[in-house]
Amino acid sequence: MHSDGPHAVVFPAAAAPVFARGPGTSTSPAVSTDLPGASFFNGCTTISPGTSIPLHVHNCEEAILILEGAPTFVVEDEERVLAAGDVTWCPADAPHCFRNHGDTPVRIFWTYLSPTPTRTIVATGQTFPIGSADDYAKRPR
Repeated sequence: MHSDGPHAVVFPAAAAPVFARGPGTSTSPAVSTDLPGASFFNGCTTISPGTSIPLHVHNCEEAILILEGAPTFVVEDEERVLAAGDVTWCPADAPHCFRNHGDTPVRIFWTYLSPTPTRTIVATGQTFPIGSADDYAKRPR
């Protein structure tokens, strides 16, 4: 039984939309501002072998759990190879990215500690809201 306010929700993985994020990367959002009362934004991203996510910053903190694979985590001037179960934390405005130099896909579970996170690509200076058409392809794949 629940009140008329926010209540628990289950996001079945099989029903999650998958959005292309660029060559070799895709994202499935979970909790977002589409859910009334949500105070954060999270989901999963898959990075195919030989691909990477460009160096970027966010307007908020981000925590990332490595679900599968062994990505190279780049933060500012440091690089570190991670394993499944490792967790990263980036403060707002910390340049970071993930690279997949392995032979298997990398899957990460990310959480932005804001209901309205943005991403700024370091190379171009372009800033856009996470989950917007500029962030994902215009249609699920």
